[in-house]
Amino acid sequence: ARVWFTLCFTVTVVIVRAVVELIHNLPVFSQQKKERLSMKAFCYGLKALLISQLQLKIYCDESQSQASWDKIRSNIKSRRATVLMVNHTSRLDGLLTAMIAPADVIKRSRSYVSSFVFEIPIFGGIVSRIGHRPVHFKSDADGFFSVDKDKQMKEFVKMSSFLKHNHGILVYCPEGTINKHPKKLLSFRRGSFKHASSLRAEMWSLTFVNNNLAWPRKIALGGLPAPIFYSIKLLTEAADGSPKQLAASSQEQMQAQLDELIHSSEEFRKGYPGPFRNVSLESRFYAAFQVFTVLMYFKHGMMALASVLSFLPALILTVSDMEASKIPQHTRPKHRSTEFWLTYWLSFGIMSVAEQSAELSEKIAGYPLLKMGFFLWCIHPGTRGARRIFQQIHRWVKMIQPAEVGDRDTVAEVGDRDTVAEVEDGDTVATQ
Repeated sequence: ARVWFTLCFTVTVVIVRAVVELIHNLPVFSQQKKERLSMKAFCYGLKALLISQLQLKIYCDESQSQASWDKIRSNIKSRRATVLMVNHTSRLDGLLTAMIAPADVIKRSRSYVSSFVFEIPIFGGIVSRIGHRPVHFKSDADGFFSVDKDKQMKEFVKMSSFLKHNHGILVYCPEGTINKHPKKLLSFRRGSFKHASSLRAEMWSLTFVNNNLAWPRKIALGGLPAPIFYSIKLLTEAADGSPKQLAASSQEQMQAQLDELIHSSEEFRKGYPGPFRNVSLESRFYAAFQVFTVLMYFKHGMMALASVLSFLPALILTVSDMEASKIPQHTRPKHRSTEFWLTYWLSFGIMSVAEQSAELSEKIAGYPLLKMGFFLWCIHPGTRGARRIFQQIHRWVKMIQPAEVGDRDTVAEVGDRDTVAEVEDGDTVATQ
């Protein structure tokens, strides 16, 4: 596993370095634009690296995580600085943050990195070109945190300017060094909270569990098999207080978050239901599916591709939602109702029979595209066409055979049950 990780990591770094170098040699972009594009290239490269590492399984509460990233996006739009703190248990922490975070968030992120990282061949060139700032320690000794104040003040001013004028995100590890005891946070360095205090920044914490298993602190390169859990949480919407006060309060909140994540992950691994989903497995599936669809198109043509795209994703989602319906409601992830999938597969069956009997693909120009468009309309969460079809069919049936008084399956009651199912799924029900 380590050999595979080392090989993939090396290839990723070389490719990203070439792309970043190309971006910085283009005269049409400003320095700020070059850094953002370079950061996005680095982010996408690391996401591709994660997809290739099947030994790493990433778990999180997907709905809570997505809501948090959306909140950070809205904070950027409101032109406010943001601070994201990460617990430091492995060299994997910073890389994994870029792997799991949305690219549009990462492109506005900057961090402080030990100055020796900038001297690493190839990789150091990437770090300098994506806009990270160095930390000038007076000594490389483990646990020695004294810095060159004159040099560091210049870096502090540059970072403050970026956060203030570019509505940026500061991502850093407040512990300052890799923690030998991952379950207990080290004392937070107060100086790292000066940015949050001076800009009244919104403060977030990102905690990881088991990063140290995937990349132990004493080995040069990681990649060992490990189930990794993470959670992201808002600490305060506006930092208020001195750096000392912010360090103390943040450490207390972040330790509570870490304790909860450790407990939840241990319960989940024992087999108890919880909100966690293997998001790395999902991203790998989508990547493999994209490759598969391209090969299918060139091998068998558009009609075969349309059949596969309307069948295989729906089948996988149906099985997933059937499993989700067995989970207790208070921890149940978002899923579609039984009526939704019943209507989808009924529509799929009717169209399949019509294709064979009437040879629609030969009589209707562009039929494969129409077929894919119809089933996309049926399944997409923004349109939920299958639900609309179900409701319309139900109205027609009731018009032909009116419900008797006292009959439980009246139109109103069925509509109420469908509404309840949709509300439990977390969807907004539109009033007809």
